[in-house]
Amino acid sequence: IKYSRILTGEPEIPTHYARNDFFVNWSHTQVPKSNPSIRFSANVNAGSSSYNTNNATQTAAYLQNTFQSNIAWSKSWKFGTLSANLRHSQNIFTHDVQLSLPQLSFSANRFYPFRDPKRVKTSWYNKIGDKIGMSYTSEFQNNLSIKDTDLTWNNRAYVESKLQNGVHQTIPVSASFNVARHYTLTIAAAANSITQFRYVNKVWTLGGINSDSGYVKTDTLNGTKVSLDYNASATLNTKFYGMYYPRHTRFTAIRHTVTPGVSFTYMPDFTDPKYGFYRTVQSSEFGATSTYSIFEGGVYGSPAAGKMGAIGFNVMNSLEGKKRPKDGDTTSAEQRIFLIDALNAGISYNMMAQHFNWSNIAMGFRTKLFKKFDVNASAIADPYKINDLGTRIERFEWRDGKRLARLTSATLAVNTSLRQGGLTSSTTHQSGRGTDAELNMINANPNAYVDFNIPWSLTMGYSLTWAKPGLTTTVTQNLRFSGDVNVTPKWKVGFDSNFDIQKKEFGYTSLNVYRDLHCWEMQFNWIPFGLRQSYNITINVKSAMLQDLKLTRKRDWYDFTNY
Repeated sequence: IKYSRILTGEPEIPTHYARNDFFVNWSHTQVPKSNPSIRFSANVNAGSSSYNTNNATQTAAYLQNTFQSNIAWSKSWKFGTLSANLRHSQNIFTHDVQLSLPQLSFSANRFYPFRDPKRVKTSWYNKIGDKIGMSYTSEFQNNLSIKDTDLTWNNRAYVESKLQNGVHQTIPVSASFNVARHYTLTIAAAANSITQFRYVNKVWTLGGINSDSGYVKTDTLNGTKVSLDYNASATLNTKFYGMYYPRHTRFTAIRHTVTPGVSFTYMPDFTDPKYGFYRTVQSSEFGATSTYSIFEGGVYGSPAAGKMGAIGFNVMNSLEGKKRPKDGDTTSAEQRIFLIDALNAGISYNMMAQHFNWSNIAMGFRTKLFKKFDVNASAIADPYKINDLGTRIERFEWRDGKRLARLTSATLAVNTSLRQGGLTSSTTHQSGRGTDAELNMINANPNAYVDFNIPWSLTMGYSLTWAKPGLTTTVTQNLRFSGDVNVTPKWKVGFDSNFDIQKKEFGYTSLNVYRDLHCWEMQFNWIPFGLRQSYNITINVKSAMLQDLKLTRKRDWYDFTNY
């Protein structure tokens, strides 16, 4: 539990101000062998939104924008699992806080109602019935979404009015069959029931300040309302390969794997008055009306609006090869190398939509270059045109421009993590010293600890985002780099920074120096410019039991401001 109180100015001056911040960290992991059927764990990271802004000494902590917590308990039986969770999420910039207090769920294991283990003879219809499986899930949520400034004891009435709760029950049924040997057909259906304890009622009211003649008044009423919805789908997938045997290269073979798929999804229009989930209200003085859902703003949302009969098309590609050892190497075997991890594209057509039947085209790409650079790219293209005002119109790009679609957004990310000896390993630290909790803390926060076993390390990342949904184009580019080097066996120097290529300016930058003093250690952290300009020199005992035995000299960021 951390608490800080920062005083700015003198008490006699009117601008005197006191800032109070707190933060709570709690990590709990149950020994698996203690009780196999019951599990309990806790991972709590919560506090005031300005705590890290005012008090963080680690770069990763200062740059963290969100905090999340979860306290979980579960009990398992042969037929299913009961679980309870207390969840928390907050954004330090928007001050939004989401709480689930609690989230209860029960899930029954998948079972096959038409399968008879005592059956002696099996007919063709029995084989079909044996593949039909179903399950059951029930969930209760009591959620609160609020600003952290409103979450006070004196504001209980407002907090209670923001609570959202309900029960969601689902029964999914599915079956998979092999068709013509090389195809897999999956048929699925699901029925959903949502029970909510508040609903919305809207009425056109004469007078008021919103209009000269009237306005729509929205009331949130207490009462139990139940919605039922259902959907069905069918998916057909296959997989085929293409082989290429190149000559005069180290590759003995290159295989191209293509996984195409086609799907069909059906869902009725739940805005139909016969369901009672949607209502109509007058919305203008001229008699115009609009449709709204009585479950508007509910914890599980509203039943889907609009009839769907969508056919989806998608294709997944991968490229891999086998590489022979170098000439003269008789000890190694052929290496399997992924040239393209994934190259995907997908689109759908809604036969029952009245307008804009085709969806956007979504594409993705992922690979690793030279075993060191992770490359991820994605793009979205719209087959429909936009007019001179930037509004999407129901006219295909192919009709006028003879192009398949209009690119609306694209992203590219290239990252690498190097150290002496090659690519940084993703494996966690292992040690027989210390407790499991200490080892988990090191693995969870690697940047907070110094590892002299790595002589040098360098992490770099480049990201590019391009977007043009209408007439305006936006581009953002960012370069992130960090690393450290052992100057001597006892000295280590590190750095962490990023550069905004569009704005041509550096972001948060820190320089760190570490000195091993045997039982003691010295750390120097310097932020040379920016809002967080500061420095911190600490000499302390390494032992966690004696962590308070230290000497600190620092100038915090608020010492450089005009507070």
